Amino acid sequence: MSTPQRDSIVNAMVESSKHYNSYLQQDPFALTFNDLSESQCNCKPTHSFGLITADFNQDGHLDYATRDADGQLGLMRNVGSSNNWAQIIPYNSNGRLAYYAQIEVYTKQGQYLRELSPIRGMGSTSEALLHVGLGKASRIDSVRILWQDQTLDVFYDLPINKRHLLSQSASNSSFVNNDGIDTNFMRIEILETSFNKDVDLPMTNETYLDPLLPKDMANEFPAIATGDINNDGYIDLVIGRRHNTPAQIYYGNEAMMYSDVENITPYTNDEVIDGEVLLFDLDHDEQLDILLIAYNGLFKGEPAHPALLHNTKGGFQEIDLGLIDGLPASTAGAAYWSEELDIWEIFIGGRHNGRDYPSSPESRLIHISKDSVFDVSSSLLPNNGMLGMISEARWFDGNQDGIEDLWLIGELNVLQLWLRTMSGFERASLGALDSLRGFWETMEFLDIDSDGDEDILLGNLGLNTRWSASPENPIRYYWDDFDQNGFKELLTTYSVDKTEYLTKNLTVLSSRINGLNDRYAYHLDFAQAPFPTMFNFSSSDSIDWKEEVTCLASLVVKNQGNGIYQVDSMAWEAQWAPIRDFQAIDVDRDGDLDVMVVGNRRRNEMERGDYLSLKSNFWMNDGSGNFTAAPNQLSWPLFHKEALTIKQLEGNRVVIAGPEIDVELFELSCP
Repeated sequence: MSTPQRDSIVNAMVESSKHYNSYLQQDPFALTFNDLSESQCNCKPTHSFGLITADFNQDGHLDYATRDADGQLGLMRNVGSSNNWAQIIPYNSNGRLAYYAQIEVYTKQGQYLRELSPIRGMGSTSEALLHVGLGKASRIDSVRILWQDQTLDVFYDLPINKRHLLSQSASNSSFVNNDGIDTNFMRIEILETSFNKDVDLPMTNETYLDPLLPKDMANEFPAIATGDINNDGYIDLVIGRRHNTPAQIYYGNEAMMYSDVENITPYTNDEVIDGEVLLFDLDHDEQLDILLIAYNGLFKGEPAHPALLHNTKGGFQEIDLGLIDGLPASTAGAAYWSEELDIWEIFIGGRHNGRDYPSSPESRLIHISKDSVFDVSSSLLPNNGMLGMISEARWFDGNQDGIEDLWLIGELNVLQLWLRTMSGFERASLGALDSLRGFWETMEFLDIDSDGDEDILLGNLGLNTRWSASPENPIRYYWDDFDQNGFKELLTTYSVDKTEYLTKNLTVLSSRINGLNDRYAYHLDFAQAPFPTMFNFSSSDSIDWKEEVTCLASLVVKNQGNGIYQVDSMAWEAQWAPIRDFQAIDVDRDGDLDVMVVGNRRRNEMERGDYLSLKSNFWMNDGSGNFTAAPNQLSWPLFHKEALTIKQLEGNRVVIAGPEIDVELFELSCP
């Protein structure tokens, strides 16, 4: 797909898989395309294997060439229009083409964002330049280029209808400047973690997951936590175990340096990955103890061991937690349950069952004191701990009775509130939230509208996906032996006007389900076949297991009091990729809590690609709980990087962790 017009109208040349026309289609901003194939390019039926987009005669208009299997090279010259344009060729500091640089073009008529890439779909390519349609704009106000090394250059007041060769500034050492708030988010080169990035990633007990989810969630690391471990008045950083690397503490100091490092678990040859690092004061000695929850469960036949590290004046002493060995957990939460018995209640959330995805894994509830550890899951947890695939757990008093209650979110799940009673747990209704089942990643409690009660932010997959989901037209998951070969298969469907179609194509599914190629000779016939007609079952009720997703948006939930919640979607820019974590921080120092978010996700199935478009990471609160993106959306040094966790350290410093970056420390400067 390419953008040849200079009036911001998208045009597409689509290669044909059989003897069909190639298509020139025009979109007047509404995602409803008009076929201009015959009127503008006289396209003839052919078998085309690819499309080349380039300005062949250098007149400022993008032309097309198709590679046809049964004919000559198809060349279509673009005669152009009266609209204006610009072509941008970026070069890095080494004088080479800066592929995958992020380029933003600003005019009075709007903003244009693209990544420079020669790839334009299967078998297709384009000229190594960025062609921008400017409509009637008479001047380019600015061009901002975020280079591969995460530095930013800004070029001002560029003429139209010209080709611009823009080079990276050799003196550029800062990351961003924000036009409105003038934030400056700088990487601090003082945190040197010893994570071995060269190890081979292990084969986990996962096979494949749905295309909406990552293939290998057990490689989401590292887990981090922050707190004053040694009671010196400075915030320290705890990093969990990951791939032959022990858990570590980076101690803060007066200079806010983190050069003093302590390994708190031994070096081992196993591939333990911690899904959660939890800090709490087990024995009330005013010293934080550390709970490490292993994420990857069984590995190479050996259980991955959690670790409870008791913080004493003589160092850390490990308390045996063998009763939860091998539990593939991704989250944990601690609440002080009984002052009389001196018991902490620890909920450990199971994330997935590997080969049995998407069945519910087991979650656990354990009671811990300084002298004992008991598993009370079977007697206290609802549904014997089968609560779904849990991605985050929090303890927070939901009914204001002085007892902390259990909040859970997860994949293919709704936000769950379990009220803690003396005898166990009771499910509480959350109104409209009870029907919003999603791929929930994270939640954050904070008072965003200053009314004295805690509101909720919920991070979800986002709306920048191939499919949409609603209560009327959900995404559905089915798990059954569809080809009667003794093995269960996972199928997912999307809905259009309440009719379900499979999300995966014929090539992928025919390798898993016998007989599909015999029934469907053409991909088009397969794609247009409603799901209920494809297999021999009387109704979906006869399928072993099914679940549905009705919401993909990340949400702002305002607590109105008396158990009433107002549910709103976060702004559109926050829906471009999964949100993985929130951090409340007063960015502009106006007394209202703003929010920083991290997210994106790699390692999805190849046919769907990665979710890496989240770039508006500063959300400003107007005091009433309404959030807007900081004006300069490029004010972020991890552009197009996957980040899982963000935690605040001293003042305006934050630490961010993720599989691409390991752990990095940043400072946010505001006037």
